[in-house]
Amino acid sequence: MYNDNVLRIPADEADLWEILQEHFGLARYVLEMPLETKEQALDVDFQSRPAAELDRISMGLIRYRNVSEENDQREYYLDIGLKLIPFIENALKARKLTPEFVQQWGKLMFCHGYVASHVFDDSDDLETYRNRVKGTRATDRTPQRIFLARLLLWFMDEQEQRRKQAEPNAAKAIWDFIEKGNAEEIPDGYDLAWFKTLVRDDDRGRIVSPMEQNNMSEASLRELAAIEFEDLPPIELVVPTARP
Repeated sequence: MYNDNVLRIPADEADLWEILQEHFGLARYVLEMPLETKEQALDVDFQSRPAAELDRISMGLIRYRNVSEENDQREYYLDIGLKLIPFIENALKARKLTPEFVQQWGKLMFCHGYVASHVFDDSDDLETYRNRVKGTRATDRTPQRIFLARLLLWFMDEQEQRRKQAEPNAAKAIWDFIEKGNAEEIPDGYDLAWFKTLVRDDDRGRIVSPMEQNNMSEASLRELAAIEFEDLPPIELVVPTARP
């Protein structure tokens, strides 16, 4: 991105403008990079993408930093810098060293320097936060319980089966799906291992015990199934006949 050539002492006025033009090109490149939002920086799934890691190590975006709101001036200086670009671009074409140009050039370089610090910093000060989220996800079985509740109720309501019949049928449907290994059908963020947590390894005719009739009433089952949960796999994955 940068090179020592732009640090040379100008040979004459024409060379000065050439150097300033080179500086401007570098500053503009930084200021027009994609801006990482706070939401993206905190999003576990977004940051788990290979492209996110590539952006971080290749200095491909203006990173969000975990600083206090009153000290976060990133967008403030970015906005000033971007608004200065048209003026500086025209002034460089005119090649007139006016007091206004000198002042605006200084502002542009300051803004560029501030924003560039967010580009060159390849540390990840939100990694600990995202790891906590991952840990919570790994132990939280609420999504699985909601999915299984909906699956059981499909057998009970749509197939008119009693609970004792619905449970082994649900377990069989899940195992059949797992053994087919159609991982490409599973939404992003889920895998076959996720479905294995719905059933018991020691008895393939049984779902996980907390969801069995002896441990969860039908009323609780219906309450669980009614919970809204974004991007949960549809039960049609396991029971294709449930498709409308």
